Amino acid sequence: MAERISLMNNSINQLTGSPRCPNLLTLNLRWNHLQMISSNFFDFMPALKVLDLSFNKHLAELPGNFYELVSLQHLDLSYTGVKELSLELRNLTKLEFLYLNNIDELEILPQQVVSNLSRLKRLDLFHSGISDQVVDGNVFSGGNEVLMDELLCLPGLQALSFTVKSEHALQRFFRSDKLQKVTYGLDIELCRGTTTVRLESGMRLTWVQIGNCFDLEEVTVDWAGGSETPCHNWNLRTPTCLVHLRRLIIQNCKVLVHLNGLISVPILKFLEIENCKAMKRVIGHGDADGAEIREESWAFCNLQILKLNDLDQLESISRYPLCFASLRAIHVLDCPNLKKLPFHANCARDKLYSISGQEAWWHRLQWEDTTMKSIFAPYLRKL
Repeated sequence: MAERISLMNNSINQLTGSPRCPNLLTLNLRWNHLQMISSNFFDFMPALKVLDLSFNKHLAELPGNFYELVSLQHLDLSYTGVKELSLELRNLTKLEFLYLNNIDELEILPQQVVSNLSRLKRLDLFHSGISDQVVDGNVFSGGNEVLMDELLCLPGLQALSFTVKSEHALQRFFRSDKLQKVTYGLDIELCRGTTTVRLESGMRLTWVQIGNCFDLEEVTVDWAGGSETPCHNWNLRTPTCLVHLRRLIIQNCKVLVHLNGLISVPILKFLEIENCKAMKRVIGHGDADGAEIREESWAFCNLQILKLNDLDQLESISRYPLCFASLRAIHVLDCPNLKKLPFHANCARDKLYSISGQEAWWHRLQWEDTTMKSIFAPYLRKL
């Protein structure tokens, strides 16, 4: 009998019957069109250790016998449409890796589930539990503060991503050394009233998303020496801060003017900025001396994807040409005042494959000379 079965990317829309697979250890069903799993499908899979149902966006419900898979060690439900997880999930006490990220419709994860999974090494809840229909009595209520209580009960947790949805929950995270040391992904969402976000030099974040924080005005960076450097907007001037950050998404933060200190985030690979109505420049602000100009020119040297959407006031990405040694794609949509790209003749061309934008915007771009425009014209992908 098979021990490993992969049926990924097969357009399967339902699983019926009760297949007898007593020796099955791994079942991979990701990237299908699953909408239904019959109530007895998992009845005869007692040894199953790895189950991957991710990227089945229309899978809204799990069968009851799913919670009897007590041998499971690895479970991935990411990017599904699951709306509710049962209290019985706490019976899967052998789980070490649990992926529940980007389940937009997830409304209920009962209390005493997460805290009972004491063997968890990795838990992903990034951008889940953000539905307006979240009800009381589960870990997503109260801005995810209940979730934080349960996370602190996990003795072996090594990697965590999750969402905070209130000012109080955010401050609790910043006060918890334990959570900061294991958190690699942080989604700050709908934190109304939050005007300042404090970033600690000891954080090991690789992925940060800030969305719908309409009052955010300032980020305070805690330097390695312990002093604080206040900055308007996002100013990360110390190389000890967020040196692991690879992916940053900022959406609907309408009073941010720039992200100046990204100069000091050396391995950032993906940057998306959307609907930040006051932003005028991504990096570079005020006067600069020669050293700062050289520093800025090397910003984004590892950046691969840059997406700029709906930035009414954006006038420039940088004051000076950037090397963009790793840039593969730049996407610009509804940025009417962005009239110049920080390119020089030899930048980005080794790996660049697309500059996506509206045709009218492309024709309004200003270049150092006509040669520059002809060099980059073949990369244009019209939106």
